[in-house]
Amino acid sequence: MDVGTQGSPAPAELAWLRAVDAYTVGAYPQAEEEFRAAVRLDPSMADAWLGLHALRADTSIALLRMHRHRDRFGEMRARHRRTLNSWYWLGWWVQPVLETGRDLLLAHASHWLDGRHVAELDQALAGCPPVDTDPQVRFLHACRAYLVKDWDQLVRHTEPLLGDPVLGIEAGLFGGMARGRLEMYGQAEPLLSAAL
Repeated sequence: MDVGTQGSPAPAELAWLRAVDAYTVGAYPQAEEEFRAAVRLDPSMADAWLGLHALRADTSIALLRMHRHRDRFGEMRARHRRTLNSWYWLGWWVQPVLETGRDLLLAHASHWLDGRHVAELDQALAGCPPVDTDPQVRFLHACRAYLVKDWDQLVRHTEPLLGDPVLGIEAGLFGGMARGRLEMYGQAEPLLSAAL
């Protein structure tokens, strides 16, 4: 980590502070330049990667770097009592806020939902909270079931989410499609109609 003289912030930290100030007032090109300077000086500064992610600059790289340095995620925000967040795709349509360590774990898992990285997805899901304790984690498991065409598992994961105010519509679509694949057409039609 970049260390300044005693009592003064390090150059990377100063760049981060300038970046957050610029971001806050909508000076996005300056914010991006300062966040990039911060990660150049301190590549493990997760909150600088968060800033780049919030600016939609190299989002995949920024997310992977945040996750790699997740032990420092929130460090700068806490130290300087500054707010900064981003958003990510949970599945293919839901956009939650990316702000906490839990959010970062879910964003990292969701990153692998492209069908070509099931092993990476499984590893990322293993690092998330238990499926029975978090509806968004359950939803990610439903997305995984959809990718691998495990229709029974998709039905099991979407059923408890049907009434969820954020995830319910997508859960209904997934649950309806899964029931259609399982030739349970009488159960599929009302779910799909309600979701559409």
